[in-house]
Amino acid sequence: MSEAAIPGTDGLSSAPRLPWLQLVLNSCFAEPLSGEFAACFADAPEDECVALGGSFAFANCEENRDLCEVVSRSAQPAAD
Repeated sequence: MSEAAIPGTDGLSSAPRLPWLQLVLNSCFAEPLSGEFAACFADAPEDECVALGGSFAFANCEENRDLCEVVSRSAQPAAD
């Protein structure tokens, strides 16, 4: 990313530095959609919902090497 999306940040790591922005985004976008999202699962059997939830377990994740490379390039070295 050549320019920061938000002045004073490096663009990719702006959310941890701006907790108020994450709060605004969650309140304006995610929260109003939660009822509609939940309605998608209203008639789903419990075992299907459990399986869907389990699919997000860390053990089931696959490494996206291309994404890792992009994030690594933007990461700052840890301070000693």
